[in-house]
Amino acid sequence: MATEPDNVYATSPAPGRGAPVRWHFPALFVAVLSGLVLMLVSQQMPPGAPSVAVLVLGFLSMQIGPAVAAVLVMRSQVGAGGRCAAVHLDQRPSGLGGSGLRVVFVVTPLVLAINVVMLFVLGLSGWEPTPNPLLEMLIDGGPGTAAVLILGAVVIAPVCEELLFRAVLHGALSARLSWAPATVMTALIFATVHGIVENVPALFVLGLILQRQLRDSGSLWLPIMTHAVFNGVIVAILLLARCLGCAGELI
Repeated sequence: MATEPDNVYATSPAPGRGAPVRWHFPALFVAVLSGLVLMLVSQQMPPGAPSVAVLVLGFLSMQIGPAVAAVLVMRSQVGAGGRCAAVHLDQRPSGLGGSGLRVVFVVTPLVLAINVVMLFVLGLSGWEPTPNPLLEMLIDGGPGTAAVLILGAVVIAPVCEELLFRAVLHGALSARLSWAPATVMTALIFATVHGIVENVPALFVLGLILQRQLRDSGSLWLPIMTHAVFNGVIVAILLLARCLGCAGELI
């Protein structure tokens, strides 16, 4: 059966790039399970800034561990001596500098504008904003807490979440669905598992953009970079507001 030309997960790799991954249900199960863990842990996080060790353990259990498990599942589907080319980390997209500028001046303002509109609409109905423990810890925590959160937001989360959502989850879905419905489902799950209701529309749009970047570039490095720059801009805004003493108005 012929594969769809726009499905980067179903097409054969270039010569010498290793065998294609068979996207079986174990990889999908790992991705969904990790998303559920992320959602449950974020919702049950107690108030107050936890210790640095607890934060490190949280990142390890919620993102690094599931991401490593997912890669191992994908790697197990490749024949002996093959490479897991479908992870899309062995391709380096060109024009990352220009893409970074678009993230800062186009993607980030767009996603933030959607979030502001959503907050305004919900505010008109009397909706109380959902507390975001990670943002509160970044504002109120000490230097160690802030350092771990910055590392998690700018490095760990972009790499692990793009592996889980853009590669594993979308890869499993797109092996059975066409690209568009698989993308919509992946973006919706990506937005929902973050556990903040008013952020769902903005994160849904971000998920669509990230998946399109992977499709167009064939490399996971571009959505990782976009995710990292986006999170970095948010962190920079919060840290600046913290220094100015007005961070409480942003969370």
